Amino acid sequence: MYLRIRKFESLFPPDCLVIARLGFSKERIGHGTHFLQFLTGVALKYGFRYIGIEYANDKSGAFAKKLGFNSIDGENYFMTVDNLKSYFSIE
Repeated sequence: MYLRIRKFESLFPPDCLVIARLGFSKERIGHGTHFLQFLTGVALKYGFRYIGIEYANDKSGAFAKKLGFNSIDGENYFMTVDNLKSYFSIE
C-alpha cells in the first residue's frame, strides 16, 4: 500500500488523499470496499475533501467507476469525500 497526500492542485484536486498503490492477495471479496470506507473516515478526520486512485489498472478502474469516481484521464480517478460518506452511510 502506498498513499499520497496532495494539499495543492496537481493532476488531482487539492486536499486529496490518493491511493497510489494497493494490492490484495484475494480479490473480489470486499477488501477494497472496506479499505475505501476506512480511508473515507480518515479523510473526514483529517480534513481531506477528495480521495483519488492513481494509475488504475483495469480492475481498479472498474472498481472506481462502479463507485462513481470521476475519471481524470482514463487512468486516474477522484471522488469527493462527501459522496463517499453518503455511499457508505457515514455520519
